Amino acid sequence: MTYAATGFLRNVLEQTEMFTDTQIDDLVDLARDSGTPLAQVVGEQGLVAEEEFLEAVAKVMGFDFLRLGD
Repeated sequence: MTYAATGFLRNVLEQTEMFTDTQIDDLVDLARDSGTPLAQVVGEQGLVAEEEFLEAVAKVMGFDFLRLGD
């Protein structure tokens, strides 16, 4: 993950207002070090449901969130 990508992800996480600065640092580090998608890391850490996180990210980015299936 490049520095620009890390900065972008950090910014998006901050804008969701769902996480503390320390949690953001930990999430970005875990995603980068493991190569695991950030949304999956968020869900695995149990900080918030993955779907709730994805809805918040969509809102921050100005997109509608649409669940495609169960």
